[in-house]
Amino acid sequence: MKNLKNINLMDRVELKINGFIKKRLHETSKQVKWVSYHIPKTAGTSFRLSLESAYGARRVFGVYADSGAKEMSRAEQIWLPRSATVLHGHFKALPKHGVLFPNAKRLVWLRDPIQRSWSLLNHTLDISNNDNVYGFIKNKFIDKGISDREEIFLSLLSDKESKKFFHAYSLFFKTVGKDFFHFVGNSNDYDDELKRLSNLMGIRLTQNYLNESKVKRKAPEVPRALHKYFDDEYKVYNLFCKN
Repeated sequence: MKNLKNINLMDRVELKINGFIKKRLHETSKQVKWVSYHIPKTAGTSFRLSLESAYGARRVFGVYADSGAKEMSRAEQIWLPRSATVLHGHFKALPKHGVLFPNAKRLVWLRDPIQRSWSLLNHTLDISNNDNVYGFIKNKFIDKGISDREEIFLSLLSDKESKKFFHAYSLFFKTVGKDFFHFVGNSNDYDDELKRLSNLMGIRLTQNYLNESKVKRKAPEVPRALHKYFDDEYKVYNLFCKN
């Protein structure tokens, strides 16, 4: 840098630190072998446990709201422990991830859109937390004395606002296609798909089931008139899960 002599000591130290940080981020990013995109209520939490059992918990880094999900969703580098070789979490799939993690393969799980939405609703009501999904449902139904889950579910399919929660695929896959991923799994056939992924990864993945809803009822029958609500989701689902 030509003007380095004119920079004060503190700025020089900061410059050195920034250089070190960039170098470290680049080095740890190159160590990543797999990037796993977790779409809520597909197979994410259970699958992460399978990854940790296979690779060891230290090698699997969870990328969530407090550990880099926002940055990943903007295609920015994130801090990673030196031990991390697998990333798994809630972040958007972006083409630049192929540049950020040049040695990594990418995977994602999908699930039948109606079943995924029903599971998301039940999980949200089970934990009753104050995230955006629960706040929306509470305001629309719970606070008005409506608690029947099937009634809530079918009513949501007539509400355009609910698409921001139930239309995960058409939002998630806006900038990437099926070819972006080295593995696309269908969690409706989870056991066989896990074996297929085991062969691809060259490591034995065991079946683990975690974070399942307390409600074991199947998704209610969706009237034909409401099926169009899921048209965009099924277009993506059928395209990605087609052999």
